[in-house]
Amino acid sequence: MSPRNVAATAVVLACAAQAHGQPVPHTDLPGSIVPPRIELGGGGGVGGTSPDIGMLASVPLGDRLSFDIGASYLARVWYSPAFGLGQAQLRIPFRARLRSRYSLLVGATYLEAVDPRQADSPLWQEGLHPHAGASMQWPIGRGIDLRVDAQLVVQFDVVIPVAPRAVAAIVWHAEPPRSLRATGGTP
Repeated sequence: MSPRNVAATAVVLACAAQAHGQPVPHTDLPGSIVPPRIELGGGGGVGGTSPDIGMLASVPLGDRLSFDIGASYLARVWYSPAFGLGQAQLRIPFRARLRSRYSLLVGATYLEAVDPRQADSPLWQEGLHPHAGASMQWPIGRGIDLRVDAQLVVQFDVVIPVAPRAVAAIVWHAEPPRSLRATGGTP
């Protein structure tokens, strides 16, 4: 699969997620429905064929854009060694007034084998790779959200050029002051 096909697939996934996005509540108030906020979370999923467990942090970069960093451990499976995974990415909302609920992810993934063995034939390739995907997030309690990310890590490898990764996380964020909650995030 060429990088062009991967980019086209990411755009199609982004458009599909937008088509099934949350409806925006009717309000005459300007500003974001979800105010910019710092988020911390942890969770698990699957990276290629390996179980994945990790944590993430998200910091707002203005009214819409967020910068995420994450670290994960991908467990050893059969002849694929365990990997340490680090990511840095931008989270770009599909709609301005929804902020981070449904977003495009674009960033870089760093992979390093942990305790590789002589006969290993890993799915993942060590090094720095670009990735793209989608993030979906739903409130499940006061200051707690469920976040699901689906990504494609582009390895530019002949055998496995693209590796999928899907992670679900419980994300904590501080509740905005009552005065901001009533106005949808604007003072």
